Amino acid sequence: MKPARLLSEAERDIRRAVNRYEERRRGLGERFLDELTRTFEQIAENPLIGIRDGGLLQFKRVRKFPYLVVFAEVENEIVFLAVHHHARDNAYWYDRLLTDFGSGDIVPQ
Repeated sequence: MKPARLLSEAERDIRRAVNRYEERRRGLGERFLDELTRTFEQIAENPLIGIRDGGLLQFKRVRKFPYLVVFAEVENEIVFLAVHHHARDNAYWYDRLLTDFGSGDIVPQ
């Protein structure tokens, strides 16, 4: 299993999603968190499981929920960049790449 790191912005994505689901139905946020945890574990076990974007970015769908985990394998670790709702524009997390990985590790300049 590869070591993994969750960006603080991705943690905020998760909190927002959990809160939204809990507002809709009690226990749904917890179910989302369980599926998300399984997704993180699957990625850590096998980083090649995700769909590549042609670069270093990879995406893995969260089972039963309309979310994608956005991640990259950087220097022997997995970096979880975002937990992205399918209906949302990806510009909000793409800016994270430039902020956190502006050296070109993930985003070619």
